[in-house]
Amino acid sequence: MECPPVIDVGHLRKLSLRDVNFTVGPTERVAVIGESGAGKSVLLGCVLGLQRAEAGTVTLLETSVTGRPATLAGLGVAFQQPGLIDAWSVTKNLELASPGPLQDEEVRSLLAELGLDDVSPVALSATLSEGQQKRVALARALLRGNRLVVLDEPTSGLDPANAEKVTELLRSRLGDGRRALLLVTHDYQLALRLADRILLLSDGQLSDVSPPRSIDFDAAAGHLRRMVGAIQAREAPPAVERRAARSGRRSAA
Repeated sequence: MECPPVIDVGHLRKLSLRDVNFTVGPTERVAVIGESGAGKSVLLGCVLGLQRAEAGTVTLLETSVTGRPATLAGLGVAFQQPGLIDAWSVTKNLELASPGPLQDEEVRSLLAELGLDDVSPVALSATLSEGQQKRVALARALLRGNRLVVLDEPTSGLDPANAEKVTELLRSRLGDGRRALLLVTHDYQLALRLADRILLLSDGQLSDVSPPRSIDFDAAAGHLRRMVGAIQAREAPPAVERRAARSGRRSAA
């Protein structure tokens, strides 16, 4: 029997989003890319039930979350803002996503994978830098998300060396074929490295811009840029129309 998708979005409408449809399979890694203002945050909010859609349905881990926050077992989420509890230790923040207490060695091992060898498990979250807090939040999402991990710009705000460490950790943890990924990012290279399928959010709709799997990374990056450019060019109004619109606005003013 075929397993149902872990994410199933049907005919979603909200603000700039219009009739958005997509699914994520049980072990599929999907990235949603798009420029700032394209509606990626709105889409993510609707998928997680944090924003109520104007129309459409959202099913997450076989549960309808349309219009209600998703707090489901097996779902791990890391937003751009870490969302740690400042007065709690690193270990205690991680235990929010763990079925039981974590031993110091377990915590140290996970932190080391994220380039946080110098962070003590008993350190208060408030004493960590923003980049360190972000990586602890990623560790928490990986601990909790044994079926689905949702990541919002996981490497933003990190220096290149630590961004590379995080990317490699995510590749190894999410490439084991045991759980799915929904990645929301403006970073095309990160999408190429982590996702099996890449969707472009533009003009309120999703388009599949996935490169062929048979080509190397550089060729895939070129393919992605061309696909995105072609779609955005089709959606941009002709220069004459843009000039007329600007002229009309000035006349009205």
